[in-house]
Amino acid sequence: MNKLAEKLIGYSRLVMAILVLVTLLSAAYAYNNAQINSDLGALIKPSDSLRWYRDNEVFKQQFPMFEQTALVVISGEQAVSVARSADRLSRALELDPTFTDVFAPSVMEFISDRRWYFLSLEELESWLLGVEYSYGPMLRLADEAGLSNFIFTLSDHMGSNRGLPLPAPLQTLVTSLIDSNLVISGAPVLVDPDATEHFEIIVVRGRQALDEQLPNAKIVARLREHIENFDSPPNIKVRLTGEIPLAHEEILAALNGIEIAGLISLVLLGIILGFGIRSLGFVISIFVLLSVGVILTLALAVLVVGSFNTLSLIFLVMFFGLGVDFAVHFGLRLREAAHQRPYAEALQEAYRDTGPALALCMLTSSIAFLSFTPTAYIGLGELGIISALGMLVALGLTLILLPILLSKVGIQSAMVSGIRYQRLARPSRVLLVFALTSAGALWIAKDLEFDYSVLAMRDSGTEGMQTLLQLQDAGVSTDYSISVLAKDKEEALKLHEQLTALPTVANVLGPDQLIPADQETKQALVQAQLQRFETIEEVFEAESHQAEMLLASLEYLQESMPHVTLEVAAELTQLEQVLMSLSDTEITRIDGDLHEEVNRSLQVLKRQLAASPFKEQDIPSSLMSRFVTDEGARLLRVQPSSDLANRDATTHFIQEVSSVAPNIAGRSVIEWGMGDVVVASFVQASLTALAAIFVVLIIFFRSLLLAILVLVPIVVSLVMTFAICEMVGLSLNMANILVVPLIIGLGVDTGIHVVHRMTRVGADGLAATSTARAVIISALTTIGTFFSLSFSSHLGAASIGLLLTVAISLLVMVTFVLLPALMQILKLDKQTGGM
Repeated sequence: MNKLAEKLIGYSRLVMAILVLVTLLSAAYAYNNAQINSDLGALIKPSDSLRWYRDNEVFKQQFPMFEQTALVVISGEQAVSVARSADRLSRALELDPTFTDVFAPSVMEFISDRRWYFLSLEELESWLLGVEYSYGPMLRLADEAGLSNFIFTLSDHMGSNRGLPLPAPLQTLVTSLIDSNLVISGAPVLVDPDATEHFEIIVVRGRQALDEQLPNAKIVARLREHIENFDSPPNIKVRLTGEIPLAHEEILAALNGIEIAGLISLVLLGIILGFGIRSLGFVISIFVLLSVGVILTLALAVLVVGSFNTLSLIFLVMFFGLGVDFAVHFGLRLREAAHQRPYAEALQEAYRDTGPALALCMLTSSIAFLSFTPTAYIGLGELGIISALGMLVALGLTLILLPILLSKVGIQSAMVSGIRYQRLARPSRVLLVFALTSAGALWIAKDLEFDYSVLAMRDSGTEGMQTLLQLQDAGVSTDYSISVLAKDKEEALKLHEQLTALPTVANVLGPDQLIPADQETKQALVQAQLQRFETIEEVFEAESHQAEMLLASLEYLQESMPHVTLEVAAELTQLEQVLMSLSDTEITRIDGDLHEEVNRSLQVLKRQLAASPFKEQDIPSSLMSRFVTDEGARLLRVQPSSDLANRDATTHFIQEVSSVAPNIAGRSVIEWGMGDVVVASFVQASLTALAAIFVVLIIFFRSLLLAILVLVPIVVSLVMTFAICEMVGLSLNMANILVVPLIIGLGVDTGIHVVHRMTRVGADGLAATSTARAVIISALTTIGTFFSLSFSSHLGAASIGLLLTVAISLLVMVTFVLLPALMQILKLDKQTGGM
C-alpha cells in the first residue's frame, strides 16, 4: 500500500493522461457499438422441461400469426358506423407494405353476410320481424332518396305507429344526421342491443427491428399515421393496444424513466454530498469519478455482454448510487487522516485501513449482483454482470483516480468527521425491541405475494392499457385469452363442452363454432323477406330544388311531435336544428350521399338475405388458418370472465383451464409461468449470494460471529421491508424483485464498514469516526438516486425506487442501532479483525 501511494503521487500526471486516453477510447467504443435489445421475451429463458413453455413453443410454431400483433380498436355508439370505419381502415392498412398481415374478421363479407346464421331460431325470427318492419321505410326512401322524403317518411311512420320504436333505417338516419355522419342500416344491426359501445378489431402484424432501440417504433408510427390520416366520423374512436403497442409503451416509459431518474439523481447527489462533505472540490472530484466510471462501465458492458436489455439500463442510475459509496468511504477516511499528517502518509493510512474493506465490499456486492447470472432470469443476470463490472471500475477509480483529484483540491483544508449519536437504550433493551419487532414483521410478511402480472406493472393510464382493460370488461377477445390445441375435431368438441362449463370462462371459440346449426331451417325462414326486398329494384335520386321541400317536410314533422315521447321529441328537435342550419349546397350534397347510402344498404341487406348455408370448407382460408393447422390440429381460444390485471383472477382462470385442457398457451399463460420462473430464480440467487458472501466474510474476519453479525441487519431490514409492503399493498413483481440482491449487496457493504471499524474503536467510538459519516452519506446518496426511479412512468422501475428507499432507510437504522448493541452484548467490539 505504501508503494502504491508513493508511485501514485509521483506519477500522477502520467496516470491522469492514461485515464483520459482510456476514457476517450471507451466513450468512442461504447458510442459506436452500444445497442439496446428491446426484445422483452429475451429477459427470461425458461427450461424446456416446463410443460407450459413447451406447449407455448408448439403453439407459436403452428400459429405464428398470433405472435407480435397490434390491435387497432375502432369503437363507437353506432354499430353501423363502427363497422364501416373498420372496413375502410383495414383496406388502407392492407395496402401498406409495412404490415405483413392485416386481419379484420368482423368486416369480412363472408362473416358479415352470414352473421344471422349464428342466431338461435328464436333470435332469428325476432330479427326478421325487424327486417319486415324496415321494409316500408326502405321502399319509400328508394322512391326518392332525399332529405325531404326522409322527413315525410319519418313523420308518416310516427303518425301511423304511435308508441312504437323507429325502424332501423329511420333511426340510423336520425342519429347519424345529428352526428353529421350519414349512415343507414336497412335492417336491425346484429349486435348486442344492450351494448352502449360497439367494437371492431383489426389485427396487424409487422416486422420488428430488434437491433434498434425501439423495435416496434416503425410499426406503431405507421399505424398512428394511418389513424391520423383516416377521416374518422364523429363519435368514432380509433385506438391501439395489443402486444406491440404495449411493449412500445413500456420501453418508452423505461427509457424516459431512466432519463428523468438520471437527472433527478444527479441533483440529489449534489445536494446530499454538498451538505454531507462540505467541500466543493471533494464533491466535484466524486462527480468526475462517476462520469469516468459510467463511460468505462458502458464500454466493458458492451464488450462483455454485447447489448443492454430494458432491465440492465437501470445500471446507469445504479452506478451513481453504488459507485459513490466507495468514493465517500475512502475519501472521508483519507480526509480524516490528512487532517493531522502529510497527504502521502494519510493516503497510505487510508489504503491500509479502508483498502481491504473496500475490496471486500466490491467482492461481496459483485457476488450479490452475479447471483442471478446462472438462473433463468437472463435480464437480471445481465444487469448483475454489468453491475459487477461497475463495482470493479468504481473500486479501481476510487483507489487510483480519487486520490489524485483530492490532492489537487486541497483535502486538508477542511475536517468534518463523525456524526452526533446518542445511544437511546441499553443494548439488551435494543435487542428485545428488535426481536419483538422482527417477529411481528415476519408474521405480517408471510402473506406477501409475488405478482407476476406484466399488466400490473404497466401504467393503466396509457392508451394501450386503457383500451385493453376496456376490451376485457366488454368481453371482447384479446391476446390475453388462453389458447388450447386439440388434436382433432372430436377432441375439440369435447374440450369446448368442458371449458364452457368452467366459471372462470366467458366463452370458447374454435373452428366448430364457426359452423352454425340449423342452417337450412334458418335459410327457409329468411326467404320470404328476401323475396320482399328483391321487389325494390332501383333507388331513385331526389329531385332538384329540395330546400323548399325540406322546409315543408319539417313543418309536417312538427305536426307529429305531440304523438311521441319526450325523449324522441328531444332527438327530433336536435334533428330539426341540424337540418334548418343547412345551406342549399349542403342539402344537395347530403341528398347525393343519401342516395348512395340507401342504395348501398339495400344491396348489403339483399346480399345478407341471399347468403347460402356453408360448411367448413367454404370458410375463407385467411380465417380458417387461424383455427386449423395443415395437420388438422384445432385451436380453441378461451376468453376469461374477469379482468386479468388481477393476479388471483389470472391464477384461478389458468388453473381451471389447465385442469381440463391437455395444453395451454398464450400471453396470460406465459406471464403466469414466467412468474414461477422468476420466483425460483429469486430463491436460487438469494441463497447462492448469502452462502457465498457468508463464506467470504468468515475468511475476511476470521470469525463466524462477525460474519453472522454483518448479515443480521440485512435479514432484519428485508423482513421489515416485506412487512411494510404487505401493509401498504405493494406486491413484489418481476421488476422490483431486483431489490433483494441489491439490499444484500448494500447491506453487506454497510455491515463490513461498521463491523470493521467497531473492532478498532468500539461501538461507542464509531459515531466519532469518518466511517459513521460515510455510511450515512452513502446511504443518503443511494436513497436519493434510487428514489429518483420512483418518478419513472414505468411502474416496475418506480416500484424499485420506492422499495429500495424503504429498505435502505431501514437498513441504516438497523445497522446503527441493532449492530452496535449486538457487538457490545457479544463483547466483540475493539477486537482485531482479519485483514
